[in-house]
Amino acid sequence: MRGGGRKIASASGVSGIFWVLVLPYIATMYGRRISFLIVTLNSIIGNIVFYCSSTVLQIIVAEAMLGAARSCINTVSPMIVAEYTSPQYRGLFLTIEAVCVFWGIWVANATGTFSHWKNIGIIGIVFSVYTSTALFWPESPHWLAAKGRVEKCTSAYRWLHSSSNKSKAELEFLIAGNKVENSGNVITESNKNNLAVKRLTEVVAASNTKEWTRITSAVELLLLVKDQEKYAELTAKLL
Repeated sequence: MRGGGRKIASASGVSGIFWVLVLPYIATMYGRRISFLIVTLNSIIGNIVFYCSSTVLQIIVAEAMLGAARSCINTVSPMIVAEYTSPQYRGLFLTIEAVCVFWGIWVANATGTFSHWKNIGIIGIVFSVYTSTALFWPESPHWLAAKGRVEKCTSAYRWLHSSSNKSKAELEFLIAGNKVENSGNVITESNKNNLAVKRLTEVVAASNTKEWTRITSAVELLLLVKDQEKYAELTAKLL
């Protein structure tokens, strides 16, 4: 019995090795959303198999399938949190993600202790169905920008972050940065600085038309400028 318990406990970890290698590739080639939906579908099926299991072998198979979700926590999920949320909230969401892992372990153990162990499968099915809301997500703006799909990137970014001046500035810098990367150049602090300076120069040139919303966006980009002399020059012109 003890040997069987060890096999069951290790099944998800062993299968997770495969998923750790595959999920980042899928996320890079086909998008974050697709990779997350694959994990979600796999988790629904795995939890159904777990609930319907009547032998140790069937439970091991179910646990092996659920290794995808375990691997997703360390691969695709951090990508999604980083690319779908605003910078000021990323730390909070990453902390919540880590806490939820341990909370889920506690719930599973408590459920198995005070009720029938198959109820763990029911809870897993409910939460897996909940994560299927990813069907309604847009694709990651960062992935779309990296693939050169500017229109879809813009639409997705606005869906996630609204159309505020700050969001517009971040979106423009995201697209510009990926254009440099796709051109074969290395993204460095110097390149980022040059992109910011170029954008600011354009805004200053248009400032006589009183496009104040563009000037507000430029103020956000001023923080990216490392050249102090250029910073002072552009600030003086904007003011």
